[in-house]
Amino acid sequence: MLFQVNERIRLAHEYFKFAYFFTLSKEAFRVGDMLYWFISNLTSDVTEITEDKFNLDIRKLDLARDLGYKDASSFRKRTDKRNGLTVWGELAKVGFEFCDGHRFLQGRKVIKAKKTTIQIPLVFEQIDWESVQFPSFFNTRRDKFIGDLRSIEYKINKLSNEKNEVKWHDIDYENNSIRTFKIYQFRHTSQEKIDALLLRQYCWLATRCGGTLSSSIGQQQIMSQFKAILQYTCGGNYWIQDTFMKMAYNLPTSLSELNKRIRYNYKSVTARFHMSEYGLQYDKIIKEDSMEQKREKRLQHQITDLENKLNSASKSKYEVLKEELGKYKRDENGVLIGDADGRWGSYLSGLLSKAKNEELMRDKEEKYRMTELKCNEIISHTYSGSDYEFIYF
Repeated sequence: MLFQVNERIRLAHEYFKFAYFFTLSKEAFRVGDMLYWFISNLTSDVTEITEDKFNLDIRKLDLARDLGYKDASSFRKRTDKRNGLTVWGELAKVGFEFCDGHRFLQGRKVIKAKKTTIQIPLVFEQIDWESVQFPSFFNTRRDKFIGDLRSIEYKINKLSNEKNEVKWHDIDYENNSIRTFKIYQFRHTSQEKIDALLLRQYCWLATRCGGTLSSSIGQQQIMSQFKAILQYTCGGNYWIQDTFMKMAYNLPTSLSELNKRIRYNYKSVTARFHMSEYGLQYDKIIKEDSMEQKREKRLQHQITDLENKLNSASKSKYEVLKEELGKYKRDENGVLIGDADGRWGSYLSGLLSKAKNEELMRDKEEKYRMTELKCNEIISHTYSGSDYEFIYF
């Protein structure tokens, strides 16, 4: 069976090529054309696309290289041909939306960049084509060209209306990614639309955890549980979505377990916000806790190595510990260099002090034992047994 492009994406791509090839700069048009080509190959004719935009995650650097550029710097330049806009700004004017990921810098060099989420439009704003100035080549067939554009536009809007009328329980969640229903602009989205998309996100999770939408009872159960989540979270739209997206990567086995973990994860998400209100940085605390665990693990490793060295050494415990402590230099504050938190130095010093006391005690006991032996030897050589007993008593 031959591969067939999804009808909604095919029409949107065709409209983009007809409508914007002479209004966008060469670079912007090539980027947009490539994005439609990407999603055409990511989907098929059986893929159900219920939203009017398709979300694609891609690094801008990879996109630029696929188009033959060394990097994406040329797309950030503002030129007269682009009316003072960047390539991304040009595409944003025709319906694209870009949500950049974080970049990790080393000096001025990007050492790692997360993927950018690009919302590619499948429906376009209506344009008064009669007032558009076409290139001279199209003047001879202007009416035919406008008619073709309007025909494509009509088909696009018809498919969009049909998909928008699909009820939440009739959507095929198996063939849709949860990111299809993700909200990127909470401020510019109505609460009704937000609730509808959050419900679809929850249905996506529920159908993978034993929930069913094929019966009215299953639909009522999922709807009641979703309303309970909204009531529990007091309308925290952003936090609810953040929780749902995290759950998608670690799904439980049952619907009841899903609801428990949603509530638990929601608490942890909101905890970050409340901690930041009091000047506490959640990420910093997590990082410090992680560093603490690493220090503890390193200390345990050092202790294990030292114990093995003590058990296999022919020297005394005190001498081994003294040599071990002598390997480290101290800074001006008396702290071992390389021992930032002072734990290892404190542990070694404590063991050395204890070993020294044990060594002194052994020396005293040995001296006492030798003195006692010497006294007994003198007594046994000086007196016979009867004389000794007589003198003793």
